[in-house]
Amino acid sequence: MRSVIAGVIIVLVFIIIVTVMNQTKYEEFIEGLWVADPAFCDRAEIASMMMYIGNATDGRQRNGYIVVVDEDDSVIINQGMVLDIGRGWVGPVVSTYKANAEILFDEERLWADDDSEDVDDPVAVKMSFDMPTGVLRIYSGDDLYARLHKTPM
Repeated sequence: MRSVIAGVIIVLVFIIIVTVMNQTKYEEFIEGLWVADPAFCDRAEIASMMMYIGNATDGRQRNGYIVVVDEDDSVIINQGMVLDIGRGWVGPVVSTYKANAEILFDEERLWADDDSEDVDDPVAVKMSFDMPTGVLRIYSGDDLYARLHKTPM
């Protein structure tokens, strides 16, 4: 009986260690340059979208930047932002990391589903980071705001 209990404890400790290691991998994976895929751009009727997400600087907060170019090759969005990305649940297997986030845009509130025009009001979204495929989805409910791929820097 003791060997069964010891075996269960060893397995649980192993799962906890692997889960903590995966959390660190995802936190590091978030940083970088993200570029919208062509299919998303076609559906959104834009030419391109790029977003940079920096390292966590103050707890969960990260500085970032977003640029969107319309189909006439005019820059329609070019602004900084601060992302407060909550900690998502990570299991022992590397898969999709989903987290709630609040984004405070420098100039214009994007993706807001409320009527506030105050730039000091953060926008609540969900972010889904899929490490195996390198895809980031930004959404709220059924609304998909961005589908981006991580690019090497």
